[in-house]
Amino acid sequence: MNFTRYFRDSSAMLEKLTADITEEHAGKFLNDRVNNIKWHKGHIALTRVYFLERWNTDLNPQRFFGQSERKLFDRGGTPPRNPDEYPTLERLRGVIRQVDEAWSVQLETFTEVELQRPHSRTSDESLQDLLVFLLTHEAYHCGQVGLVRAGIGYPGVFG
Repeated sequence: MNFTRYFRDSSAMLEKLTADITEEHAGKFLNDRVNNIKWHKGHIALTRVYFLERWNTDLNPQRFFGQSERKLFDRGGTPPRNPDEYPTLERLRGVIRQVDEAWSVQLETFTEVELQRPHSRTSDESLQDLLVFLLTHEAYHCGQVGLVRAGIGYPGVFG
C-alpha cells in the first residue's frame, strides 16, 4: 500500500475543503455537538504528531504544537467555544505542511515486513491496520468539516 500517497491525498482533501473558508467561519460552531473547522484541522495534525513522536523518539515534542495547542486539539476534551482561543488558519496550514513532510518521511522508512508486525506490544493489530484506521479517522473528520462547511453556507467541493 502506498500510505504516503494516501495520507497526502487526505491532507489535500482537508485543504480543498477549507481553502475558501474565512477565518471567522473556521471558528464557527453549528451547534454544541459539532466542533469547528479549526478544531478538526488541528486535531488531525495533532493525531499524526502523537504517532510521529512514538515512532521517532528524537523528535522535539514542541516542534509542531506547544502545550496549550496540544490541549486544545487533543481527543476527549471539550473544545473552547471562543474562536479567539484557536490559532489562525494560516498557522494551522503551516503546521499541517510541516507535519505532512515529517509524516511522509516517516512512512517511507517502514518496510513491508514492519507494516505487517503488531504496532505495539499490547496489540495484535499490525502497523498497516493502524495506518488504515488513521486514514479512516481523517476521513471522518474531513466529513465533519464538510458538514460544518455546508451548515455555514458554503457550497460542496466534491462532485
